Amino acid sequence: YPGIKMLLARWTGDALAMQLKPKFYEECPKELLGRWWGEEERQEFINGSQLYIRSLKSADDAARFAKFTGLTLGVIMIDQPEEVPEDIYHALKGRLSQPGFPQQMILTPNPPGPDHWICKEFPEDNSIPGHLYIRTELYDNRGIIGDDYI
Repeated sequence: YPGIKMLLARWTGDALAMQLKPKFYEECPKELLGRWWGEEERQEFINGSQLYIRSLKSADDAARFAKFTGLTLGVIMIDQPEEVPEDIYHALKGRLSQPGFPQQMILTPNPPGPDHWICKEFPEDNSIPGHLYIRTELYDNRGIIGDDYI
């Protein structure tokens, strides 16, 4: 969607810099990329869409939501959300507010414990309207991670 604003996130800056951000640039076709705005941690695309690539953990607990406050987004994707505190997740849901675009949050967790907030938000029976739990296995990722990893 030309002009859509998105957020790609991990909880910590180290995990973002060492794992998620390099994988994004490895997979994203280079011809789609525009300018990188370093101070804003924002990748511009040639169609005018924007992707904020940020960690969610603030260095200052008093400014707990500072990494995403003020963003108006159409899509939020969090890798390893089992690391993210529940209050951060709920605050992020409020950032899905970009008018004129579909709004979606995608979480890609490792299996959390049964009492984790992810299990409450995304029950296996899909009983919460607007929330969809899709279970995958390691073998479903074979084409990306390879047989040697498995």
